[in-house]
Amino acid sequence: MEKIKEEMVGYLPKSYKLLEGKLTLFSTHIAFDSYQYSGGLSLLKAIFNRDTEKDDPSFTLQFSDIKAITQGKHGLQKNVLEIHDQNGKVYRLVVRSYAEWEDIIHHTMS
Repeated sequence: MEKIKEEMVGYLPKSYKLLEGKLTLFSTHIAFDSYQYSGGLSLLKAIFNRDTEKDDPSFTLQFSDIKAITQGKHGLQKNVLEIHDQNGKVYRLVVRSYAEWEDIIHHTMS
């Protein structure tokens, strides 16, 4: 399992919620690992986000589970990588360069 690309990104599970984490592209799949806060911020984060973060937002998608890769938008931000799975779920990730991620994912999947 070869690691091809890795980047700290923002994950948008809802339109008003941005979670930090690491997006990693491997030779067979793509994975998002949520960043867990520590220290004093974790208490504030737990209080304010208790209703929106009941489950761990981390995910792993095999290439066979990916239906499409598209460019999304969040406000003025156009570097939103949208990964559509076979079940209709859309994973929205704010990345540094959408074009770079799209190219490398399509190249790796083919």
